[in-house]
Amino acid sequence: MKPDLMVIDDDEIIWVLIKDMLQDLDLVGRLSTFSDGDAALNHLKSLNTAAPPLIVLDLNLPFMNGFEFLAAYAESLYPRFPETRVHILTSSVRDSDRQQTLKYPFVKSFLTKPLKIEQLKAILNQHPPGA
Repeated sequence: MKPDLMVIDDDEIIWVLIKDMLQDLDLVGRLSTFSDGDAALNHLKSLNTAAPPLIVLDLNLPFMNGFEFLAAYAESLYPRFPETRVHILTSSVRDSDRQQTLKYPFVKSFLTKPLKIEQLKAILNQHPPGA
């Protein structure tokens, strides 16, 4: 069984890029996309089943940025979905941003844009089917 993936990024080009890469890799089940952290958080809160095991999150988002999403996820959703892994994908190269995000136990990587297919493959391979 292939893991589902949620992408939270306000740049639709990133959605298309990841979708194209995923078609080549054939390693993901369902792909869901959100343009802001608030919409993604509300969607996750509404789930009656498990959350997607993988989330790719941008930091610079409208309404609720990536930092706010991480804090809200840690407070209200991490206890419900401890198996979900978040991977940061951002244009930021600041070490303080890296440190601030990696303090959360569910954040597994901090990647800078543009995303390379090798990076996406590494993320997906960290979460093998059935894990």
